[in-house]
Amino acid sequence: MGSNPTLGVKEEVMKLKICSRYKEKNDPVSEFCKRCGSALELKTALDVEEERRNYDYFIRDFLVVLANRDPKIKKVFKKLTKARKMEYLFSGRK
Repeated sequence: MGSNPTLGVKEEVMKLKICSRYKEKNDPVSEFCKRCGSALELKTALDVEEERRNYDYFIRDFLVVLANRDPKIKKVFKKLTKARKMEYLFSGRK
C-alpha cells in the first residue's frame, strides 16, 4: 500500500496478476490469463467449474430424455457411451 502524504490517506496499490502456468503478467482486474485463458484466482476457477458442471448435467438430462423417447436413439446412445467408457455419466455415480 502506498500513502499520500498530502491527504494522509493510504492508497490501495493494485498489483498485476501473474499466471501460475506461464508467469504471464495480467491486468489487476483480469479474471483470466490473456495468454492461456486460465483462471487467475481460485474463486474464478471454482465458478467456471460449477458452471461447466451445471451445463454437463443439463446436456446429460436432455440426452437421457431424448434416448428414452426413441428406442433407436437409445440403442445408438448406449452403444456410444459404452464405446467411450462413459456409462458412469448416466448411472448416477461419479
